[in-house]
Amino acid sequence: MLVKQCWWLLTKPNSLVARVIKGRYFLTSTSLQADFGGSWSFVWRSFLWGLDFLVTGLRWKIGARSYISIYHYPWIPGPFSLKIQSSLVLGSNALGRSLFTTSDSRNEQLICTSFLGDEADAIMSLPLESSQAKDSLLWHFEKSGAYTATLLLGNSLQNACSNSDVKWNGPVVEEVAILRGLRFMDEFGCLHAILESDSKGVVDLINSDNSSFAKVGVVTSDIVALSS
Repeated sequence: MLVKQCWWLLTKPNSLVARVIKGRYFLTSTSLQADFGGSWSFVWRSFLWGLDFLVTGLRWKIGARSYISIYHYPWIPGPFSLKIQSSLVLGSNALGRSLFTTSDSRNEQLICTSFLGDEADAIMSLPLESSQAKDSLLWHFEKSGAYTATLLLGNSLQNACSNSDVKWNGPVVEEVAILRGLRFMDEFGCLHAILESDSKGVVDLINSDNSSFAKVGVVTSDIVALSS
């Protein structure tokens, strides 16, 4: 739920709660630029963790009026990176709008000559946004573009597991989330944790040596060590 709240914070910046949080913790920056800032607030540190995870799957939708930096922001559905890896042919300060013609259609020739083949194909495969559409964020791992708590995929989770063959189903994702939470508590010297019923169910499965968790390896062992 924490990450979903962070998604809500990003997509509804004008809501009352979002404005209160901004005024309290990152008045002079955006939520994506926010940092610790010397605050020991548990709420704010939790939000930063959620944002840290969310960034791994965020990318921008760009259109003919886009002010998003082509080379410095994530915006393409690439297989290995959401950021452009091609050389800076269009200049370091090039914006998304430069990829469109005066009639608001994609400049196919410019795209094909300025980017690597796979990246050019990925750019051309993107839905053509309305010329009036504002720059906005989407969640790369969901077809709808909206973050949902049912799909937690991304580099920060995959890197937590040493086995690349792990099947990222619901229980495994929950297991890694618990691990991240326990490590956070361990850093602050917390001796006890209260788990919600669904999370406790996952821990019970782990502690029962259920064979379905055999591939998770280091994640399971770390949870058992931290929670013992």
